[in-house]
Amino acid sequence: MMQEDARAMPMADVNTTPLIDVMLVLLIIFMISAPMLAQRLPVPSPQPGPQVFEPTQRHLVQLEAIGTDLRLTLDGEVISRSALQQKLVAAARLPESGQPEFRIDAAADVRFDHVVALLSDARRTGAAHVGLARAD
Repeated sequence: MMQEDARAMPMADVNTTPLIDVMLVLLIIFMISAPMLAQRLPVPSPQPGPQVFEPTQRHLVQLEAIGTDLRLTLDGEVISRSALQQKLVAAARLPESGQPEFRIDAAADVRFDHVVALLSDARRTGAAHVGLARAD
């Protein structure tokens, strides 16, 4: 009776024949496609471009909020917004490679629209090298 129960139990071994068949098919596919992948495509290497911009002068524009008023300083000297615009216009008249760099540093309590207004002034005047900075 015991022998009949042993024969009736399901077999728990993994059938590896389909797995081996799949592996052989994949091996054949890779053996056929490998020579095609080894072909090289000519890729032109990039040539060095123009020299990197190095500004001759760097100016730091600082914004500070004093109550509801805004104080502008250019390289440590208090300046009005119209005078700053005149300096930006003068800088825009120079060739781009000789234009000075203006960096805007706003204190934490300065409203964002003041900074955006200065950036839009710089864009309207045509000054090429204007950016944001945080001088701590």
